[in-house]
Amino acid sequence: MRYAYFAGGCFWCIQPVFDSLDSVISVICGYCGGSEDTPSYEEVKSQKTGHRETVRIEYDEEKITFSSLLRTFFDAVDVSDGGGQFIDRGRSYTLAVYYTDEEEKKAAESAVSVLGCENTVAIEALRTFYPAEEYHQDYYKKEPEKFACELNLSGRIKRKKEKNMQRVFEFLRDAGTYYLATDDNGQPRVRPFGTVNIFDGKLYIQTGKKKEVSKQIHNNPKAEICAFKDGKWLRLTCELYEDGRVEAKKSMLDAYPDLRGMYDENDGNTEVFYCKNATAVFSSFTAAPETVEF
Repeated sequence: MRYAYFAGGCFWCIQPVFDSLDSVISVICGYCGGSEDTPSYEEVKSQKTGHRETVRIEYDEEKITFSSLLRTFFDAVDVSDGGGQFIDRGRSYTLAVYYTDEEEKKAAESAVSVLGCENTVAIEALRTFYPAEEYHQDYYKKEPEKFACELNLSGRIKRKKEKNMQRVFEFLRDAGTYYLATDDNGQPRVRPFGTVNIFDGKLYIQTGKKKEVSKQIHNNPKAEICAFKDGKWLRLTCELYEDGRVEAKKSMLDAYPDLRGMYDENDGNTEVFYCKNATAVFSSFTAAPETVEF
């Protein structure tokens, strides 16, 4: 068994991310990186000791690698934020990877380089990890209602959904062509599509009101989208709803200027739909399916 040490902002919010992994044996909340011995929560939170809120992850190295844990960690935080995480501000909430050997150090440096977050994620040798007070351990289990409120107020859920949506958008955009399935009075209909855009925090597709697909979506908003790229495929299940704002149509056409020969945001035909209640599954023949929501 081995240990990994990550500082990712509020440790209440980070612990359940790793507890959910079958290969993880235990997760302990605590403090790393400061100068004082046995710091208290109040001292760390008030930025008096230089410590960061940190989780110690005990894991089975035969089932998961340190690099995989790093990916999970970076997916759970905002690597662009160097001043804290979400509503939690100050050094104690900044990002860090505490390595225990050169192999972990190199893995962390490689991951940070790929993400381009060298200025926001500290990579430091582990000195001492101090477990936090008992009431901080498993807080999400002890106080589920309070934790749910804290998590929602923190902005992490919103940010997670934004990241998931961005990932789906990039997959569809890079695939070039995807296939949209709608319902035609009980008969499935599938056709190729090529437009996808993010506007005002939502994922959009575009078509024309004169087309049958438009009528089908209005009659039944439930739809599926499928795309294939680089040996991986995406299946997106969602509901599609029209956005009649000129600004939404213009944003789509600005993203696809070649369409302006057929469409215009003021022509009465151009139509854009945004995804709601979306679940996306990323699959391949070499890895387990991964499900995300937004």
